[in-house]
Amino acid sequence: MPENVHTITRMEPQARHPDRYNIWLDGRFAFGMAGSLALAKNLSVGSMLSDAEIARLRVAEQEQTLFDAALRFLGARPRSRAEVRQRLLRAKPSHSRRATTHAPSRRQFMRQRTRQKNDVEHSADDELAGAEANSGNDLIETGEEIEGMGEADAREARLALIERVLDRLEQLGLVNDAAFASFWAEQRERFSPRAARAITQELRQHGVDRAIAAEASDPDRDEEQALLAARQRLRSLHTDDYTTFRTRLGSFLQRRGFGYEVAGRVIRQLWAETHESMPDDEW
Repeated sequence: MPENVHTITRMEPQARHPDRYNIWLDGRFAFGMAGSLALAKNLSVGSMLSDAEIARLRVAEQEQTLFDAALRFLGARPRSRAEVRQRLLRAKPSHSRRATTHAPSRRQFMRQRTRQKNDVEHSADDELAGAEANSGNDLIETGEEIEGMGEADAREARLALIERVLDRLEQLGLVNDAAFASFWAEQRERFSPRAARAITQELRQHGVDRAIAAEASDPDRDEEQALLAARQRLRSLHTDDYTTFRTRLGSFLQRRGFGYEVAGRVIRQLWAETHESMPDDEW
C-alpha cells in the first residue's frame, strides 16, 4: 500500500521562540520543530514528506529536545551519566504541541562552564545544593510520543533515545564519569573535606561505577583530610573542656566518614595545638 505524501504549505518562526518553527502540512498545522533541525533536513515550503519521514522527524525532534534539556542540566555543574539519565527520564513527554524552551548554544554553554570552573567561591555543600535547586526549574516538555506505538513500546523507544543522547554527550566530552568523580572529590577536598569512603559512597549514590568512584579519592590521605575538616570546625568550637571538645569534634569527624583511630589522633593533635598540653585520657 503506497504511503501518504504530504506537502509543507507553511513554515514560520514561533512568536515566543523564534529559533523554532511551526510546520503546516496540506494547509493544516502539523508540528513544531527546532529551526536548526529544519535547516539540517533542508525543509522549506513545497517540500514533500511521507508518513515515514514525518515519523523520523518527530523522533529527531525528541532527540534534540532531550539533548537541549541535558545541556541545561549540565550548565549548573558536571554530572554523572546516571544523573543525566534520571533527569531526562523525569522530563515528561508532552501530549500538547507547545514549543519547548530555548536551550543555550554550544558556545554559550562552554563559556558558562569555563566561568564556573574559574570562579568557585562558595562551599561545595552550598554550591551543589544550589545547583540541584536551580536545575529543578529546567524540566521541559519533550515532544509528542511516537505515534502508532503502544505505551510499552513508546517507553522502550524513549529509553533508547535517551541512551543515544547520553552517548552523544559522552562523545562531545560533556558527560564523563571519571571527570565527574574527580570534580566531586576536588570540591569536597577544597570546601568540605571528608573520608575517602564517604566520597566513594556519595559517588555511588550519583550512579558512578564502583571502580571509578574508588579511584577518585585516596584513603591514605584520610588523616590529612580529617585535619583540614577539623581545623574548619574549630572556628566555631570554643571550649576549654576536653571532654566537650572531644565529643563535639569526634562526632563531626565521624559524620564526615573518618574512622575512630584517625579521629582520635586528630582530636589529640588539635587539642595540644590550641591548649599547649596533651590530654590525659585517650580518645
